[in-house]
Amino acid sequence: MLLETFGAPKFVMLVPLHKPRNIANISIEKLTKHLKEKGFYLQLPPTEESLLSEHRRSKGLDAQPDKKF
Repeated sequence: MLLETFGAPKFVMLVPLHKPRNIANISIEKLTKHLKEKGFYLQLPPTEESLLSEHRRSKGLDAQPDKKF
């Protein structure tokens, strides 16, 4: 589990959850749910799309070529 990996939790910041807006691209409802269920919320940066995969799809090909070798 994540908490076991990182050790004892410590206070980092206070997040106002009463304002009707998204925080860090997550809804307040989803953030509150994670905090209540897990005690934390871990946000990772979005994965970047492979330009080669995008190009292959635009040509009507599978995003990943067949690996025959």
